[in-house]
Amino acid sequence: MHENEQLRTALTRLSPQARVARVIEYLASDVGESADDGTVVLRLGMSRDELAAMASMSRSSAMAVLRELHDARVLELGRERLVVRDSAALTKLSEG
Repeated sequence: MHENEQLRTALTRLSPQARVARVIEYLASDVGESADDGTVVLRLGMSRDELAAMASMSRSSAMAVLRELHDARVLELGRERLVVRDSAALTKLSEG
């Protein structure tokens, strides 16, 4: 099974917050750039719609979770990037 398909299958059993966290963790490990301050920068080559699709959820639901993670200082949101500010918290959230 393709890695994206495996991720999507695993996500169906998780809460929306855990789904988004798991997708961001996957992207961070795949395309993230570690910064000197300990953050991980994701320069997304995808729309928020595509990010939501990866998490098997609607765009509005995914955006609500992204805002929650931003408010909790786990992520910093930008127009074409995400910054993982607290990898440990993201990992904990991804475990559902």
